[in-house]
Amino acid sequence: MKLSQIVLIAGATLFVIVLFSMPKVIVDNKKGSMLNEMGTQPLAENIKIPDVSKIHKSEIPEKAKEKLNFLTNSYKEVSNNKKKIIFADSLVALYRTYYQYDSAAKYAEEISLIEPNLKNWEKTGDVFSEAANFSAGNKKEFYADKARAYYKFCLDKNPSHTDVKVKLALTYIGGKNTMEGVVLLREVVEKDPNNEKALFNLGFLSLQMGWQDKAVARFEQLIKVNPRHEMAHFYLGALYKEAGEIEKAKKHFQHALSISTDPDMKKVINEYLEELK
Repeated sequence: MKLSQIVLIAGATLFVIVLFSMPKVIVDNKKGSMLNEMGTQPLAENIKIPDVSKIHKSEIPEKAKEKLNFLTNSYKEVSNNKKKIIFADSLVALYRTYYQYDSAAKYAEEISLIEPNLKNWEKTGDVFSEAANFSAGNKKEFYADKARAYYKFCLDKNPSHTDVKVKLALTYIGGKNTMEGVVLLREVVEKDPNNEKALFNLGFLSLQMGWQDKAVARFEQLIKVNPRHEMAHFYLGALYKEAGEIEKAKKHFQHALSISTDPDMKKVINEYLEELK
């Protein structure tokens, strides 16, 4: 599988969903020149990753549509703000369940307008970020702008909220201001060298750009911070395999295998281990 097709496995947590926002190709039109300036070679284009088709937008089943209609009508009819928030929050959860993030974002924003606070701003930013991840063209940029606005609201009130700063950085990656996102991630690592999210994303960016040494350095630092970081071990295994360091590759693949609970991921890791025999 080509490097430009590498994506993350679907996961239950927001962290993984946010990381899934990484574009399949980062600043593609500049990739060659950037690599030449760095004096590096692209990673061999045969890294495999589990199928992530299940994360694509799905249709809402008829039974869930009944609940959706009830919640939508209840939201429209009720005048009490606390009750409106309860119904809106349920609509956000339902739409997110079926990956319909554009609709989820609409109701998340309604909650922030009714009750503006850090918690609601961050959640609204998260859902708009998800909507951007699954959109293209002008819609993608519109949702990314919305996400940035809400994350900036959070940071204006709490500048030390590093997780939000990482999320803000990811809204820039793959757009017109990719380097602004990279700068933000580096700022987080400078202040907090053990920040897992920033380390992972910088490692993943380096991997996508073909900067093997930098990717290895970030992922190695990450597993020092969190020895059970499955994806860091997986990517280290792939990177060491490409570098011909077979024993190191085996070690990291085996570690990832011992941690993983995802059948697709286990299948891919086992395929790698078979190749390394």
